[in-house]
Amino acid sequence: MSANVVSFSEAERSRRGGATGTPTGAALADSRAFVIERLRSALRSLKEPLHTRLLGEAETSFVRSEREIWLTAAGLVHSGWIALAADFIAAFGREFDDRVQRREAGQPPKPDGPSELSLVEDRDLSFNLALSRVAKLWADLSADELWALEQRYAALAGQASLECPVAPAAIAASLASALERLPGGKELGERLLLALQEPLGGAIENLYRELNARLVDSGVLPNLKRSYRRTSASFAQAAAASVADNDLGRLLEQWVSAKTGRASTVMAGDASPAPQAGAVPVNAAALGAGPMSALSGVPAGARAAGVGIDALALSAAASTMIPSDNATVPTATLSALTALQAVPVEPMSTAVLQAFRTSGAGQQLAPLDAAMVDIVAMLFDFIFEDSQVDDALKAQIGRLQIPVLKAAMLDHGFFASRSHPVRRLLDVVSRLAVMAGGVPIEQDPCHARLVAAVNRVLDEFDRDLGLFGELADELAHFITAQESAAEARAARSQAMVTMRELDEQAELAAQSVIMARIDNALHPVLADFLRGPWRRALAIIHREDGDAAFAAATATTDTLLWSVQPKPSSADRQALIGKLPDLLRALHAALDRIDLPIRDRQGLLDTLVALHSCAIKNSLPSPLPEAFVPTPVLADGVRAATPVVHASLQSGDVELEHIHLDLSQTTLHPALADDARALVAALRRGDWMELWTDEGRFVRARLTWISPQRGIFLFASPQLQRAISVSPEALAVQVERNLARRLDGEPLFERAVDSVVGEMRDRVAAPA
Repeated sequence: MSANVVSFSEAERSRRGGATGTPTGAALADSRAFVIERLRSALRSLKEPLHTRLLGEAETSFVRSEREIWLTAAGLVHSGWIALAADFIAAFGREFDDRVQRREAGQPPKPDGPSELSLVEDRDLSFNLALSRVAKLWADLSADELWALEQRYAALAGQASLECPVAPAAIAASLASALERLPGGKELGERLLLALQEPLGGAIENLYRELNARLVDSGVLPNLKRSYRRTSASFAQAAAASVADNDLGRLLEQWVSAKTGRASTVMAGDASPAPQAGAVPVNAAALGAGPMSALSGVPAGARAAGVGIDALALSAAASTMIPSDNATVPTATLSALTALQAVPVEPMSTAVLQAFRTSGAGQQLAPLDAAMVDIVAMLFDFIFEDSQVDDALKAQIGRLQIPVLKAAMLDHGFFASRSHPVRRLLDVVSRLAVMAGGVPIEQDPCHARLVAAVNRVLDEFDRDLGLFGELADELAHFITAQESAAEARAARSQAMVTMRELDEQAELAAQSVIMARIDNALHPVLADFLRGPWRRALAIIHREDGDAAFAAATATTDTLLWSVQPKPSSADRQALIGKLPDLLRALHAALDRIDLPIRDRQGLLDTLVALHSCAIKNSLPSPLPEAFVPTPVLADGVRAATPVVHASLQSGDVELEHIHLDLSQTTLHPALADDARALVAALRRGDWMELWTDEGRFVRARLTWISPQRGIFLFASPQLQRAISVSPEALAVQVERNLARRLDGEPLFERAVDSVVGEMRDRVAAPA
């Protein structure tokens, strides 16, 4: 028998089996403990780097929902890493034992990865696909060491093959089991899974190497040799191979098949086609070195041959796709596209793409490239229909149709990776589209910058995709400068907002006192006095004198209203006569705070004398309007009448437009639709809104600060030299009146991609 194999007789093998007291059982137990200890050590060392990386992703994310996911992931790593690691180790122990027990029971190995397709939720599908990719990537990265482990475990079992208990699929499944227990569910778990794939993959490769050496020292196949040896792969190469082999690009293949009646010849995982005559190879270095999305964990230089659109997981996992470095485009096609690049396009129309598709060059396209034309046209159609983008900007974005199509043909990984230079430029243009618009074109610096960038693309773009990355960086710098300047102006307004916040708190407190008592006024003059001068006096007392003084002023209000009520008993009349001097002194002291003119005071005093006289006589004042009912500040349901005030405030050279409700004319809580209130309650720093200003126009503004007491929103607008503050009640009223709206935080181009993916799914699923 070969020295490569530890010999056990059939009797010995049957007797020893997998018991831990036997050599075989001891070897299994030893390897199990060794792997668990190495995995536990790897997780301990990964905590801090992973936490730092997730925080970095949150900082660089322009989409609020994405930013919140990264921050949540970072928080879980910071506070819950020990529990996550414990769940992972426990799950791996169960997975290891389960695989060994299936071997002892003579059951066939369970396939590593999904063996069939089933109808599942999109989030579950995305997570499962990511899990399969990670396991495949780890297997490719450690292919030689893994092959040797499989032989050694099979030899321990006395079998020709064995379901390897430490296979990458077992480790990935154990990690998934732990991640699925997280509060954020599979969406959050997928982010952590993909962020861990590179560093944990390196640890697994070292673990397999050490485990093989440990088994060799134990005499298990010490002279094992493979009939061939794969070249040691880097992580990037393994990632590329894994991507090329996966099935995530099949949606586009189905799309092409549905359109042409035959399978596409250039798909993810297919061999690259032979270059056509005159074809121009694409230089991978021209792609630029933009940062890869942290979802992938793949180094920035990674590339894979022939990778197509990863449409099934475009939103959550597409960044694991690696752009191809050897796509080819026929020279005739490039020439036709370059010629069209110089032709003016019809505003907000994809006619130029349709014209190319029906041209001689367009009719000679390969099925995949023909599908690219349709997909790019769909993308721009969705962009042109987007109500958030100013028409002037849409016209400029539309001029990029031919360059975008040419870029997609040059590199089939265009749709799959957000780090692609063209995608980066389009994402930055999306940011520009959110902050621009609402001012004349000649006064809009955003429009001017976009025109300059588009002109450079049309004039200079031939094959060098790096031009898009350069322009993306320039526009991003411009946007950051614009936002920073606006935020600096807003920051200087915070003191004014804080002062206004204190004023509004006082006004709300005074209004609450008046509204609870207005029905007891008995006379129009007294009702007007409460709503006007007395409310202002209460607000000043609340603002300047504190709670005790405000409570005393509230008691004065109650005494005043009690004093005008009819007094049926002698005791009540005596009490009134005794309280009048103190009541009048308190009234005069409060009215002095608002400098109420003597004429107005005298009118009030004359009315009070008459009302008190009637009260002592135990009668109502006469004459009293028959239908007099003191009007609440605003009847419920009269929302359109709720007055919104635009106040211009200034302190030195700092200007502020403050939008609030006129509390003298409205209820504390005007009746509003739930969706308006919910939108305002959900606002967070960094959100963009379109607001109606006192200039009689809409402006785009970014939420930069929320006051701590009243929740007043402070907005900064690159279009204005002043900041805008809005009280939450006023903003809800404006939202309901369509005078304010929240802008979608998802970049324009990403929303268009999501829409196209949905359209493709519908078309592929539709019956022929």
